[in-house]
Amino acid sequence: MSALLMDRLPTWLPVWNELAIHDSLWSLWLSRRLPLGPNLPILSAGLDGLANSWHRSTRTKSGGLFIPTEQYRALIAEGRESIAKQMAEHSEKDRVLRKIDTANEMGGFAKLLAFFSDLGLAISDNEKDALRARHSPAHGGRNDNDDVRVLLTQARVYETLYHRVLLKALGYDGHYIDYGVESWPRRHIDQPSGGDVK
Repeated sequence: MSALLMDRLPTWLPVWNELAIHDSLWSLWLSRRLPLGPNLPILSAGLDGLANSWHRSTRTKSGGLFIPTEQYRALIAEGRESIAKQMAEHSEKDRVLRKIDTANEMGGFAKLLAFFSDLGLAISDNEKDALRARHSPAHGGRNDNDDVRVLLTQARVYETLYHRVLLKALGYDGHYIDYGVESWPRRHIDQPSGGDVK
């Protein structure tokens, strides 16, 4: 284990600051002290923070954008001007135009998927389900699933994905323990939690 840590040290130090890993690890630590369900938005905040830091870094391929801003502005210029004229007297014109101006920016889930793609990290359907499970507790909705076993599995899958992301960001190419499956199998870092991508 210590040999592995020493091997990762040269990549750890630059990535630590660039991806704000300290904040992400704090979210991971905090999530483990919360009840099942409410722990998921905290995990999500940490993973979102990593993705946002990635998209601000020189490592990103997309910068968190569907279309580069200058290209997007050129594409919408004529239509935007027409909409601005037609809405000239509308009280919410500026808010609508701001939404149009930033429609090329990825939302949270799209940013995560682009981040994973940049890392070369394939994710499974059960990992995507775990990522989506944070919506109800995050937005004050009722959790559709009160089965403790399901909530525990979602949390374990989410944490395992967290581990895979951090390891992959550090250039790790070995195996990990898949805590999202009851038998805790050993898998290669490129193999998602729960098995193959569906």
